[in-house]
Amino acid sequence: MQKLVGTELYVFDLTPFEITEQTADATVVYVQLECIDGYKDLNPSLADIMEPFNQWLNCVKAPWKDGVEPTPVTGHTLTLSGTDIHDHIEVYLDGVQQEVSESYSDVEADTAIKIVPTEDHEDYTLVSGAEWDSEQNAWVATMPDENLTIEINYVEPPVTHTVTLSGTDHSNSVVEVHINFEQVEFANSYTVNDNEMLEIFLNEDPSCYELASDNMNYSTEGTPHYWISVDSDLAVVLNYTAAPAGSYNIVLSGTGVHSDTSICGYENGDVTWITGTYDSENNTVTIEYEAGQPFSIDERYLAIDSISPQLQESQDPLWGIGTSYEMPSANVAISVSSKYQVSFTSDSDAQAEVTINPGGAVENETVEITFNNGYTSQDVTVTSTDATLVYDSQNDKYTFTMPAQDVEIKAVYSNPVVYTLTNNLVDTTVGPWFTEQTITRGSGKQFTMWIEAEGKTQSDFIITATNATITPDQSDPNSLLWGITGTVDDTIVVSEAAQL
Repeated sequence: MQKLVGTELYVFDLTPFEITEQTADATVVYVQLECIDGYKDLNPSLADIMEPFNQWLNCVKAPWKDGVEPTPVTGHTLTLSGTDIHDHIEVYLDGVQQEVSESYSDVEADTAIKIVPTEDHEDYTLVSGAEWDSEQNAWVATMPDENLTIEINYVEPPVTHTVTLSGTDHSNSVVEVHINFEQVEFANSYTVNDNEMLEIFLNEDPSCYELASDNMNYSTEGTPHYWISVDSDLAVVLNYTAAPAGSYNIVLSGTGVHSDTSICGYENGDVTWITGTYDSENNTVTIEYEAGQPFSIDERYLAIDSISPQLQESQDPLWGIGTSYEMPSANVAISVSSKYQVSFTSDSDAQAEVTINPGGAVENETVEITFNNGYTSQDVTVTSTDATLVYDSQNDKYTFTMPAQDVEIKAVYSNPVVYTLTNNLVDTTVGPWFTEQTITRGSGKQFTMWIEAEGKTQSDFIITATNATITPDQSDPNSLLWGITGTVDDTIVVSEAAQL
């Protein structure tokens, strides 16, 4: 490297300075400048300006020579950064505890670094610069031959409280526990964050419950329940006594109730519609029903707005017209509203190829129109003057938002083919679809024709057409089914082989 002591350096092209001292590490030379007196007197104001330069200045990568050795600086800077970290760690360098600081200078390469959490390890997040050593219960690193930054974030854990739930005969079948407005699995003990909401919903008649601890609030809004904002450990004692078996009342109310509103349930061992007593003044229907039996509301035409108390679902589907509930040993209040109906117009000849789901909906509910029997939107044209249909090309279906009125859907074949029947059968009864003289189907789509004739086989009949393809069913030798596929209007002739 080049020796610079004694060298003159001109600053601002006016005042010369002499380099009087120098030192360096591997990449940087530091020099001290002294103003030459003869020039200082020539321009005192300039000398005053240059006075701050009489200190160490940094000259990057200046060379040395003549065998002058620099004074090496071998250490580097260790920086500790992160959120709220410095009050929650201990720092060790080569096993010696250090005072916690944001940075440490002159840390030599290969120095062992250990950072020990003073709180639960789970409350910290390592971002970079070290790795977790479970045996030492610390983050560890080795100082490289350069500066190092270790970043660790600390988040103070929330304050928690213990809630215990005890009492007589309470269980997940009669209560439902919510913490912070989310249902949780039933247990006898819970850990709850400070000021979180604890709610215990009563699934049976509220008169069956007794809150012996008297430390929660009670609400009848929606399903009756107890509630409290937890700010300390809490012991809840809730006793439950089942109501005796017998008949209780189902009270139906709401805009969907009419004088003939009924439920689907068991009566004398049979599933049937069960009606009750209509109260015109309050617009309610009261139905007496036996505890333990399943019942359902016809959700094709009614929307259930609320049920109190909350009911268990039954495994008996009844007629599949809605959710089936088990009648509790308590009175039940159900609020319902009417659904607007979706139906086909009378001249929708392709309605058999289209499915509407649901067939009844409340205002703003989404209704889907899909295709079946091998048909697509290319084969069937779907329209409505009552609702705006939106086509989903990815799933080949239509949807619409239910307006505050009934909706009619028209579905017609895009390319219809009309088949006219010529029935030459004498001694047999023809299948139901032949009750009409003509039948319409989509072009190129196969449909099935069948004949009811006891003791007969396909060989006893002759099915012909002018243009359509007739395909006998080969899956069963006794089958009296034929597939018919055509692309133009045609006549189908059915005859008995014995006649020909």
